[in-house]
Amino acid sequence: MKRSFVLTTLVACVVGAGFLPGTAAADPPTKEEFSPVGDQIVCDETLLTVSSGIVVSRTHVHELPSGLFRIISVDMTHDVTATDEEGTVYRLVGGGRANFTTPDPDVETGEEIGFFRFKLNIIGPGGLFGTVDFRIRGKRNGAINQDRGPCQFVEPND
Repeated sequence: MKRSFVLTTLVACVVGAGFLPGTAAADPPTKEEFSPVGDQIVCDETLLTVSSGIVVSRTHVHELPSGLFRIISVDMTHDVTATDEEGTVYRLVGGGRANFTTPDPDVETGEEIGFFRFKLNIIGPGGLFGTVDFRIRGKRNGAINQDRGPCQFVEPND
């Protein structure tokens, strides 16, 4: 099953944190890498397909005195490029941050409170071509999704 850039990052934050060997405050962050190759972004009428690069994710989980768990994650693109239908190459520069609390770091419960934000600059031959600015805020009364940039990830067809 293929996941989009953002969905893969979200899963890495929530599920990947469950693979940590312990939750003591002194534990170092875990590091994971994944490939966004094949993911697509649409900017106005231009469809970009990610053609190379990796995303590096560093995640730290620790237990709070309340018994909840705090998950902090930072994701950065490394040498990520995309091409349009004409073969023009674009650089994708940026990453994501997440900081939230959850009752169980091993599963998504719907009770996560915090945020995930992904910001990406798309740089073409003439300079800045577009931006992705995607945010999910989890609140006690439900999640709020916001897309602020003119470019958006294309939902994968599974």
